[in-house]
Amino acid sequence: MSDYLIDTNVVVDFATADILHFLNIHCFFVSQLVYEEEISKQISFPIRQSQIIKETGEDILFAYKLHEEKKKISVYDAINISLAKRYKFALLTGDQILMKQAKSEGVDCHGTIWIIKRLIENHGADKNKMILALKKLLDNGKRRVPSSLINSLIKELE
Repeated sequence: MSDYLIDTNVVVDFATADILHFLNIHCFFVSQLVYEEEISKQISFPIRQSQIIKETGEDILFAYKLHEEKKKISVYDAINISLAKRYKFALLTGDQILMKQAKSEGVDCHGTIWIIKRLIENHGADKNKMILALKKLLDNGKRRVPSSLINSLIKELE
C-alpha cells in the first residue's frame, strides 16, 4: 500500500463497521484541521500523532479559493485535496463530489470498498471479520457506500 489521506466519511464508515482500528496502520494520514473540526466532533478516533498532517498557510489559501470557486466543496474537503496533492497521497473518500473535484486536480481517489479489499489483500485482514463489518455498514442508513457495492464484496469474500 502507498500512503493515503483519509476523508471524514471513510472514518465514519469504518467506525460504523467497527473496524476503525485498521486506520491506525502507518500508511493512513489525516489533516489536523479535518481531524479537529470534523472527525473528533463526530466519533472517538484516537489516531497516532505521527499520522496527523498540519496544514500550511498555502494549503488553507488553496482551500478557501477552491471553496469559493466550487461552492459544493467544503473548506475541509478542499484542504484534503491540497494535502493529497502536496504529499502525492491518494485520497480516500466516499464523497462523490469531493472525488470528482480531487480527480480534476490530479489526485488519485478510492472509496471504502477499495480500502477494505486492500486491507484483506495487503494487511491480512480476516475475511470473515470484514464480512461482519460490511454487514454492519449495510445495516446503517447513513453510509455513503451503495448497498450494491457492499453486497457484491460480501459475495466475493464468501
